[in-house]
Amino acid sequence: MSLTKVSRTLTEIKPSLIRRFLDVARRRPGTIDLTIGDPSHKTPSHVIEAYVRALREGKVKYSTSRGIYELREAIADKYRREYGLDYSPDEVVVTVGASEAIFSTIRALIDPGDEVLIPDPGFVQYEPAVRICHGKPIHHPLLEEKDYLPDVEAMKELISKRTRVIVMNTPCNPTGSVFTRDILKAIIDLAEDHDLIVVSDEVYEKFTYDGVTHECIATYSPERVIVINSFSKTYSMTGLRVGYLLGPRELVEHIFLIHFYNVTQTSTPAQYAALAALRGPHDFLKEAVELYDRNRKAILRALDRLRIPYVRPKGAYYVFPRIDMFGMSSMEFAKWLVEHAGVAVVPGVAFGDKGKAHVRISFSQRTDLVEEAAERLIKALEGFSKNR
Repeated sequence: MSLTKVSRTLTEIKPSLIRRFLDVARRRPGTIDLTIGDPSHKTPSHVIEAYVRALREGKVKYSTSRGIYELREAIADKYRREYGLDYSPDEVVVTVGASEAIFSTIRALIDPGDEVLIPDPGFVQYEPAVRICHGKPIHHPLLEEKDYLPDVEAMKELISKRTRVIVMNTPCNPTGSVFTRDILKAIIDLAEDHDLIVVSDEVYEKFTYDGVTHECIATYSPERVIVINSFSKTYSMTGLRVGYLLGPRELVEHIFLIHFYNVTQTSTPAQYAALAALRGPHDFLKEAVELYDRNRKAILRALDRLRIPYVRPKGAYYVFPRIDMFGMSSMEFAKWLVEHAGVAVVPGVAFGDKGKAHVRISFSQRTDLVEEAAERLIKALEGFSKNR
């Protein structure tokens, strides 16, 4: 047997372009990294103190595989308080970030050959997760001319007898769109009509702008929705890898089995940090949203000056401008920016075929770096236009 023999499934999966361009940025001194969605606001001091205290108190052993009870109780309380949803702690599983929650959920819900509707453009993990689970990803387009909001009637045409799951993400990575109440209700109606489960990735729930607010789709049909969330973005603790999922008990029980046999549990001291995060205080959050709003406006001003078209992001911390007027593919354009502007972004093709004419710009960096990157973009691209 060849020692290099691997699963045929992996031949369909490509490495993440986000990480590829992040590596490029870090290998080139002086490059400003606008690739990854790593928040720059400070991790709240009470979160750090709780993590250190857990280490000092010896809370480094195995915990309950579902997550420590106090944390699951606090998560259930959050959803009761903020969204009026009545989950019990037993309907919560604490996961190794939202990424593990997405994978475990999809693995628990589909059999080989089953179909999963995923957004295009959409977060880079969705398609590989479906393929690794031997499912078939069905891309439903989020169109620029519709402000990257889903066309539920068009989604309906993509549903077959093998469709099992709809994956959605709001606020959206990479486009910054935030789904309206009418769209959320229409997705639930679609799921009910075809007996589907909705997997809702809501990790950017706290980052919205221009008076827009996030709504949790589970409020319209909690028995049909798996909500996925994370502490990474809100509390700026991406490296601690604490996420979670909530849903109806009969589904969560099965997802838990995948979680248990895959990772056993989430880091115990990190769970105590997450518990402290939920208990607060939360006075840092207003300042964090204001930080990203300033950054957003700095990037949008640069795009306006360059006359680069975009849909104004209402949430998350990304903008997804169209760049095909420069006569380059998204890969070529991203490479050109690193070489000529010293700014790293992500080629839009990383997020699906509908992203081929775009790049994703993250504005989660420190404001001084975002403003410097905006100036570099203006200088480099105005020079490019003059020399064409």
